[in-house]
Amino acid sequence: MTPAPAKPGPSFLLEGMLYSALTFLFLIPQSLAPASRIGYIGDSLESVAIVGFIGHQIAANPTQIFDAGFLHPQKDALTLTDHRLVPSLLVAPVLWTTDNPVLAYNAALLFAYLLAAFGGRYLALSVGLSRLPAGFAGALFAFHTYAINEAPRLNIVCHGFVAFALGALVVWLRDGSDRSRWLFAFFLLLQGYSANYHLLYGVVLSCFVLIGFAAARPRNVAARLAGLIVPGLVSILLFVPVLVPYLRTFTSLELGRTKPRGIDLLHYLSTSPSNWIWGAIGPPARLQQQGPHFAGFVALALAMAGIGIALRGRRKDRDAPAWPLGVALLSAVLVALSLGDRLMVAGFDLGRGPYGLLYSFVPGFKLVRIPERLGLFVMLGVALLGGVALDRLVTSGRPRVALLIAGLAVIEHLSPLAVTIDVGKPSQLPAVYGWLARQPREPLVEIPIRGEALIRQETIEMYFATFHHHPTPLGYTAYPTLLSKVIRRALLDFPSPGSLAALAKVGTHRAILHKDRPIAPDLKDQVFNFGPPDRDRRFTDAVGNASLDVQANVNTAERDGRLVREASFGPWTAGSLSSAGEVVYRFDKVPGVDPAPLPQGTRVDTGRMTLRAKEGDARGAFDERLDTGYVVARPLRGDEFIEVRFTGPVRVSGVELVLRHESAWPTRFRIAVLREDKTWTEVAQWDAPHLIQLINGLLKDPRMGRIGFVLDETPVMGVSVLPQIGGTSAAGWNLPEVRILENGSRPR
Repeated sequence: MTPAPAKPGPSFLLEGMLYSALTFLFLIPQSLAPASRIGYIGDSLESVAIVGFIGHQIAANPTQIFDAGFLHPQKDALTLTDHRLVPSLLVAPVLWTTDNPVLAYNAALLFAYLLAAFGGRYLALSVGLSRLPAGFAGALFAFHTYAINEAPRLNIVCHGFVAFALGALVVWLRDGSDRSRWLFAFFLLLQGYSANYHLLYGVVLSCFVLIGFAAARPRNVAARLAGLIVPGLVSILLFVPVLVPYLRTFTSLELGRTKPRGIDLLHYLSTSPSNWIWGAIGPPARLQQQGPHFAGFVALALAMAGIGIALRGRRKDRDAPAWPLGVALLSAVLVALSLGDRLMVAGFDLGRGPYGLLYSFVPGFKLVRIPERLGLFVMLGVALLGGVALDRLVTSGRPRVALLIAGLAVIEHLSPLAVTIDVGKPSQLPAVYGWLARQPREPLVEIPIRGEALIRQETIEMYFATFHHHPTPLGYTAYPTLLSKVIRRALLDFPSPGSLAALAKVGTHRAILHKDRPIAPDLKDQVFNFGPPDRDRRFTDAVGNASLDVQANVNTAERDGRLVREASFGPWTAGSLSSAGEVVYRFDKVPGVDPAPLPQGTRVDTGRMTLRAKEGDARGAFDERLDTGYVVARPLRGDEFIEVRFTGPVRVSGVELVLRHESAWPTRFRIAVLREDKTWTEVAQWDAPHLIQLINGLLKDPRMGRIGFVLDETPVMGVSVLPQIGGTSAAGWNLPEVRILENGSRPR
């Protein structure tokens, strides 16, 4: 019988110290300043903000733990991303004693990497590896290239409970240890309380392990499956406080994703550019998707040696352990799954991959955005197989050689974090946020907005909100609500009557103006990336024509009395962040804006239409299905259009654009019709009444929005939707449906 994992002792503490030292080493230069330094703005600051939100809520209002304060008025907005509850709760004392969410976040990272290391070690001991190979397996699982690349995403690196659960499952299936079946369920429960992402992966991996054991020992597995029912039911019951808010949010918003993109197989040779030994090799690696998945040449050689040892052992003795071959097969399956819906090898598309089966048939996978994160568990398999080779060296009397090779296999992943930023300490908190912390809690916005292409920078406001605790309609999260997108776009021309009316609809009457923040960033990108040589003039003209100069607009509104100045603050610097100062405004008296009426009529049959678009295929937006649409997956240049021509004159009563949470469309657009004299004429445009029309609809039903334009039923030969001056969309077009209506006098 293979021995169960060893109990903690002096060597366990020594390994803990070693794993802690590796965490410090691999997270340099972030680990050199844990009170103020993070990976980069975006996912890092989102994790910092969530750690701060949860730490505050657990002390101030524990029954509303998911009410994070962003995406107001969305209830339980934290359920629109991965919650990170366990690591946040564990480091809450750090937050309470220091009031420093960055320090608390970095403490949570230490916990996450130690958890992964000891989880990999526990699993290795469970399958029968000795201490040194097991310690190596834990180190490689925790500190390989991709795991360090994911440090900005606390939820993604908090995956160690999966390894603990698999270790307990192995012991239960092999030995029938009653304690292990409860530990298996307990570890999966802890994983669910740490990160939903890996609870899903943990369940799938557990199923693979059950299938593998069933193939090798069908009678044992059949007899022991029933023993998992009660622990599983207890764990599900204990997970209900997390499960119910997520189900409520996801069903009320009908969230989901299209089949996501994976990685090219060669990404398993991609290093981080800062790798100390190899430098930059393999396909280019990014900080987020398409990241560096370098498996390690030494680690791969060890893994291949481990497979060879297992094969030779099985040839000599049919009772020799078969688990390394099962791990090798599972690792190959995980590699294939991590490639996503299409199998890409060296840039060649080999066709559909097995990930489509998970997406189509396994609950939860329609919500997963990045299949390549299964690569984290590919490295768990590589680590276990490498441990087999090291175990042979140890048992043959060469432990020092095993230790040297193990060290090389880990160290070849050493890559100092390529991008870090210093966000300052609590003592450097900008005065405006200290002032806000003393005011009664109410929603607010910060302007000018950073732009759809720069939405990750809204985590800066989320971070400062951990000090002042005021909610905001904006914020960066995995699933931004459609309402938050609409509010963000409305703020482009703040404080226009439409933008003020929109903010009033969501209970917001305070704005913080940042004096030096760039205006209309998406428009600037559009003009400068696609514009002619006189782009500076064209940008200035477009800003003026579209009234996008928020700074000038605010000055005018203050003089007119539409805005009332509450407070003003001078320049500040906090680490790498800075500002020329802020002015806080209130707008309690907001002029009413009546919503535009929705058009009436019946849908014009597509058999009477001919469709054309500047780019892409628009047919998906006219097929009466919300799971298809018209997509142009690039920022708009401003000259795009969707054009419908009819086979004969049609008395068009209206045009509707149907929107869902993933929708993208021009921030400003217009409707034109083709007259019978073959001239195109603009007949409607996006304006404040249509903005309020859309917001009213979303407040009633946040799952789906409609923008409807009423036309006069004059016979026309075609309809076109196209951007106005200043109309941008960083995500291009993504419209589920465009409806052309006729016979408006008929009931719909």
